[in-house]
Amino acid sequence: YRTTSQYLADVIDRNELSPNNSANVAQYLNQLGDKISYSGEAIEKMYPVGHSVLKEIGTELNFIIESIRPEQVLTPENVSFFENRYGKIISTVTKLKNNFQEIIDELDELYILYNGTYHQLENGMNDVELFFEKITPELEEFYDMEQLKRDLGYLKQTMKKVPDIRYQIHHLLSEFNNHRQILIRYRSEWSKLWRRKIVSFEDTEKLEEVISRVNRMAEKFMKKDRENIERRIYG
Repeated sequence: YRTTSQYLADVIDRNELSPNNSANVAQYLNQLGDKISYSGEAIEKMYPVGHSVLKEIGTELNFIIESIRPEQVLTPENVSFFENRYGKIISTVTKLKNNFQEIIDELDELYILYNGTYHQLENGMNDVELFFEKITPELEEFYDMEQLKRDLGYLKQTMKKVPDIRYQIHHLLSEFNNHRQILIRYRSEWSKLWRRKIVSFEDTEKLEEVISRVNRMAEKFMKKDRENIERRIYG
């Protein structure tokens, strides 16, 4: 994406063109290419990192459940230990959740730039297309203008995918928020266990449910990461 945008911007910069907004169009294309590339790289990294973090969380939760047994008598020290383990897990989940939010914010900024909301090109890509229509007579002797317009179309098709990608990541963010709230609730419940001194079957059963949820999420991330790798290899 960056290469395509930079090439189109270079075509403008290398030629003295009649439209007075040439510099704005070139700047817009460079910014758009950078934003698309940055967002794409952040999304691709999100899946392997997410899978790794989720596996780590699952391992931590398994450690907790293997360290206790139903009907085990607890001391305040035991409960404090498990509460601290929960705290570390919640902190990890929160960091990943915040990463999702940062990507969503980045996609929002990308879409705002694309539409020209905060740029000298008030209509964004529409203004770029009109610009290339105007300069076609000046450049058609030296460039394949149909190819340049196809390159613009490629950028437009890419941007059409952004709302759907944002929706998917927002869905993941919502799921992580739910998992985080469940962990916070369980941590709160465990902090009160020492008052009744004993771990019930229901306590461990709830924890096993959380582990199952985390493992399912980890599998989703691994599947998505594999799809991205195959797309890069096979195009």
